[in-house]
Amino acid sequence: MTRRVLVILLLVLSLVGCTQAATPTAISPTNAPASMGEAAPEAPSEENAVPTEEGGASAETFTLVGNTATLAGSDAITGKAIVAGLQTLIIVSFTYDGKAPADLRLIMADKPDAPVLIVAKLERAYDNEMLQFKLPNGMVLGSANTIAVYDTEAGLVLASGQFH
Repeated sequence: MTRRVLVILLLVLSLVGCTQAATPTAISPTNAPASMGEAAPEAPSEENAVPTEEGGASAETFTLVGNTATLAGSDAITGKAIVAGLQTLIIVSFTYDGKAPADLRLIMADKPDAPVLIVAKLERAYDNEMLQFKLPNGMVLGSANTIAVYDTEAGLVLASGQFH
């Protein structure tokens, strides 16, 4: 009896070693299993698409991964932007007093009023904070070279930094 169990165990183990292991997939709201009584989650929209087996993430972004820009201008605005990945922008040590209605945008340096992407609306004060943003698919290399805090009411750049 013990010998049969060992033979079966060895057979099962050898079969398991021959199969391809599944790639782990992080559970997100778009691929989480629905519990009983709940509808399955909707597929991601085009504007917030995530990598799938059929199609991957962007092959490029607006500038090279690893490039940084230091915000300069108003004394009340500081921070360093880092392109951390093809779809990831991080701003460290971000400070903004929140006094003007503003947004954070990616622009060409000479066209601040024609943003390539409005990254976020700044609706409060920030004090030495780290911010992380997911960039959309389809950004083209060279489409933006500067990050700016833009006063949407006055139409002025409050602070900006060019990526290098």
